[in-house]
Amino acid sequence: MGTLGLGRHHVLPAVRADRLRRPGRTIEAATEHGVAGERAVGEAERAYLTRRRRATAHPAK
Repeated sequence: MGTLGLGRHHVLPAVRADRLRRPGRTIEAATEHGVAGERAVGEAERAYLTRRRRATAHPAK
């Protein structure tokens, strides 16, 4: 990843989280959303990723 400069970017863990969530791997997906939120630079992105982490960790039934 270092050659692409994506190592500290928030998009990669956000996409990984989405890919994990789809087959039901919610705990891993929530963790990746948390990583993405920590890496996000903008407040709006950070807030969105925080909401996604919470929704993924505690899905509505």
